[in-house]
Amino acid sequence: MRLGIIDIGSNTIRLVVWELYGKGFYRIIEEIKENVRIGQDGHIPVISEEKIIAALAVLKKFKKFAANLQVGRTIVVATDPVRRVDNREDFLERIRLETGYVPIVLNEYEESYMDFRGVTGSMEVQNSLMVDIGGSSTELVWIRNNELMESASIPYGTLTLTERYHLEDIVTSANHQAMDQLLDSEFRQIPWLFSQPFKTMILVGGSARAIGRMDRNRKHYPLSLTHNYTLLDLDINVLYTQLMTKNAHGRARLPGLEMDRADVILGAMAIIKSLCGLTGLTELRVSGNGLREGILYEHIRSNYEYYPERLDASIYSILARHNMDVAHAEHVYKLSNKLFQALQDEKQFPAEWGDVLKCAAMLHDTGMSIRYYDHERHSFYLILNSEINGLNHREILMAALAASFHRKNNDDLPLAPYSHLINRLDINIAERLGLLIALAETFEKNLNGHIFDLDVEVRNDQITVFPISYEDLETELAEASKLIPRFSQVFRKNLEIIPRILTQEPERQDT
Repeated sequence: MRLGIIDIGSNTIRLVVWELYGKGFYRIIEEIKENVRIGQDGHIPVISEEKIIAALAVLKKFKKFAANLQVGRTIVVATDPVRRVDNREDFLERIRLETGYVPIVLNEYEESYMDFRGVTGSMEVQNSLMVDIGGSSTELVWIRNNELMESASIPYGTLTLTERYHLEDIVTSANHQAMDQLLDSEFRQIPWLFSQPFKTMILVGGSARAIGRMDRNRKHYPLSLTHNYTLLDLDINVLYTQLMTKNAHGRARLPGLEMDRADVILGAMAIIKSLCGLTGLTELRVSGNGLREGILYEHIRSNYEYYPERLDASIYSILARHNMDVAHAEHVYKLSNKLFQALQDEKQFPAEWGDVLKCAAMLHDTGMSIRYYDHERHSFYLILNSEINGLNHREILMAALAASFHRKNNDDLPLAPYSHLINRLDINIAERLGLLIALAETFEKNLNGHIFDLDVEVRNDQITVFPISYEDLETELAEASKLIPRFSQVFRKNLEIIPRILTQEPERQDT
């Protein structure tokens, strides 16, 4: 099934199409947006006829686009720019009559909740302030241990601030100061904002993604990943100063900033800078997911018996996209995890690398979708350039490295650009994880699950692995023995492989 979600926002109207399959897994297959800016006339409590006509034209275009993609269901939502205007019902009725769509107008809490679901469905959140900067409002949400604690909204966003303080070109000192005072006053009226210290600020929305792109370009960041990108308040100050001292033409030329956002980006920067100053927050994370993804997750939760975890949803989506053997991927992970757990007990691995192993083991063969030869190098690239929820950028890089090590050492991989994300110790851990995957894959050489389980014993300088099977293991053992020298060198322990061939399958017991 294909699901479309249309978000009628202040700046843009956007359609995203997902393909849903299996046990609630999903992948995005298309996205299209148009800048209508229906929230631009913020000082007038109506949507102008010109904006209504433009919005209707975009929605009709999207309807045809969705039909061509064979979208089974389209959910249309509208937020603050529609919620607050006097001619809301007239606008909605014209949408119904001319397009057949029946938009859902989200109230402030519903909008915040969907943002919250989009964020917590794609990253772990301990104690953070989520900030969704729209065109005509800004939503604030306190999230603790993946639960929504408090929410608030202020009636100012990128478009309203730009209009009120003339931010589209050169900004006067008086307007700059007045904007800062307004934001300071608005935020101080939210008592829970100062009740306890937050760990991070999570930025949501198009302006947040633009800020992340600008910072990545400024730092020559080696990964092209938007989601879960981390920056500091100092980076915000640098970008804010850069933008504030340029005119509209100068801003439009900054790498990473889209032309259609250059005139409104200062408002978003001012909001973030104000919140950093008031709360003392120094670490910020950009979320590529927000309201639309929140609606997607709620749809899956309501319509599928199984709701996948963050990392599982990403992994199985990638496996499907590259037409990989899922059973083989799962079995290699099962066997490699047995080895990992035994060695973790011996302090060979920190526990937190378990998800990295899962990602690497499940996706180690994705490079075969390009070609078999050197597929470990292609797997490195594919994992590194996939948006994998549940892992941060360093962990995604580690998973890509581990997958690349599952066939050979790959000492000549171009790792210099990633030196500020990982160090030599990380590379050693990735090599060890890759070797576990390599050994597990030799036990699954025939792609038939003959070795259905492992026992592992670790004693002093000896590792003994007992592959358990009902079949002859001549091929598997021959392949596994080739890894013994490398295994002993990397782990500084002797490796012995002793098969356990069972003569009779145990009787199945009814549960």
